[in-house]
Amino acid sequence: MSEAFERAVKHAFETDWSDLGIEESKEGLLHFPDTLQRRKANGSLQSVEIMLRVPGNMQRVHARKRSRKMLDELELDKDEDRDFLEELEKYELLAYAMRDRKPPYVQHVPDGMSLWKSYDLTSLGKLNTRLALITEACDPRYGELTADEIWKVAMRIAAGGSASPLADIAGFDQATCITFLAREALKSPTAPSWAQSPSTSKPATETSSSPSSTS
Repeated sequence: MSEAFERAVKHAFETDWSDLGIEESKEGLLHFPDTLQRRKANGSLQSVEIMLRVPGNMQRVHARKRSRKMLDELELDKDEDRDFLEELEKYELLAYAMRDRKPPYVQHVPDGMSLWKSYDLTSLGKLNTRLALITEACDPRYGELTADEIWKVAMRIAAGGSASPLADIAGFDQATCITFLAREALKSPTAPSWAQSPSTSKPATETSSSPSSTS
């Protein structure tokens, strides 16, 4: 995972995203800084700085059409080679998501096949995972749980000695809950000093709610 992306994930709930190198285009689209490995002619790897843009619904439709067309050009069967078709579709979406680092954030490669031929496949797989995380983070539902609601979930987990209460929470709110509790754990006086940073060293009593005040 790239340093820029790690920094964005770590502070996403604490910091203005624009302070993390995340840029907004004139159209209101967000662009997340990242890097990708590219194979050079001598066999060595070169790090390429890019931006990631979350694909919209129409881009998903276009990606499916282009991947099917590409499969036909390769003379492969849609049913027998369905796994490869799905892989091609991911590359098409990733090709759309990859943007030049500077405005106007032009698409970095023209299509999925160009991406597949030009970049290290392991690096592309990791980039695709990060794109999925960014897509969730950009969803308006991300972060809807209040502090009181999260503390109640924590009490249920502690009382039952099991993380099963998290299974009752939607995926977006699960991420919110886990991130919040992780930050609160680092504020605990029993947390090791090396695990604390200026942004997590405030007393836990500063939160809007505490387990003792909920029912």
